Amino acid sequence: MVDLLLLGIYLFFEKSSLNRSMLKRAHDICQVPFLVPTRVGGTRWLQHMLQVLEHLLKSYKAIVLHMQQIQNPDDPAYHKDSSRKAKNYLLLLTSADIAQYLHLLLDVVRCLGGLSGLFQHGQTNIFVIVNEIQTAVDVLNKYLTWPGPSLRRIMEGDTTMLQGEKLSCRSNTFKTARCDMLTSLISCLNKRFIDKVSTILQNAWILNFKLWSAEYSGNEDFGDSAVQALAQALEKTLMGAELVRLMLNVVLARRVDGYTHTAGCSTVEDLDDNTELNEEHIQEMLVQMQ
Repeated sequence: MVDLLLLGIYLFFEKSSLNRSMLKRAHDICQVPFLVPTRVGGTRWLQHMLQVLEHLLKSYKAIVLHMQQIQNPDDPAYHKDSSRKAKNYLLLLTSADIAQYLHLLLDVVRCLGGLSGLFQHGQTNIFVIVNEIQTAVDVLNKYLTWPGPSLRRIMEGDTTMLQGEKLSCRSNTFKTARCDMLTSLISCLNKRFIDKVSTILQNAWILNFKLWSAEYSGNEDFGDSAVQALAQALEKTLMGAELVRLMLNVVLARRVDGYTHTAGCSTVEDLDDNTELNEEHIQEMLVQMQ
């Protein structure tokens, strides 16, 4: 319901220049910075959702005022269809359950947004990521019983009012939705990451080429068990691109002629040779996969 509400409010102003103009007037009356509702969704949905929620809550008083004014037939922005939509949006925006859920969602998105940013950071490593995932899970578990920073601001004051607007009486809808959303997120994070952490951490050393044996002779089985463990732990993720077979053939790639040329490389020339050798490895693996 909240996704549809946010999308509906965005389209309500996006499709009408008159509504946007009157919304700006409402912002001036409320003396708050003018922020136009933005669209939810897209490939970077966490960042978009964060912006949508922040804009909505910062402009909440002005948006509610505009929705109230448009109910008046004498208002310049009055239109029968717009008035009907505004009435429905107003009922949702002034619902205590919806107001609390919006603030809870803001806390959750901020928590997940920090984790998402870490995943995209070029200098991060698996140990930092694992710690942050566990921290995020702990925070979400905390939110099951304790309000986050945003939700706390409206729960510690007069819970029947939000930015001067009276909220409708609450039911058990928020409590149920809160439990369902957080439980689902925690379960997904645990299943997707935490449950696999021990296996991945124990075998991630094979991804560091500096730890590979310099000589092939006498090390025929080097790294096989680690590669197999990683392949099994990440099988569902990698299977679509047939990368499991590629990982299982990494050790075989060391048997390509010229492998020992990479031992102890320390000069620019050696690194250039190593790059060419890696390309040969890739070609060999592609042939094996066909």
